[in-house]
Amino acid sequence: MVSVSEASFLTPGPSLNMSSGPLALTVLCGIFAILVLIPMPWHLQSWNTATVLYMFWLSLAAGTMCINGIIWRNDAILRAEGFAMFCMFTTYSLHSVF
Repeated sequence: MVSVSEASFLTPGPSLNMSSGPLALTVLCGIFAILVLIPMPWHLQSWNTATVLYMFWLSLAAGTMCINGIIWRNDAILRAEGFAMFCMFTTYSLHSVF
């Protein structure tokens, strides 16, 4: 019989530093939200409505993910009333995107 002290699954493993992953995703989403809007004037000038709507939709999704990454970076505690309204908006908008 294996004792509790010998069980390797109970010993804590190495600490994983995952702070760079969400930070990189937040920065990349912010950059993408801006970059996707650069060709917007050209598509507006040529009346490409579907392309303009798709670019706006992608920018809205990336911008929402960037703001969520900033707000919820360290914890998931709701600290202000305004965040609750933003949370409802992002929930509905991201469900429509994905």
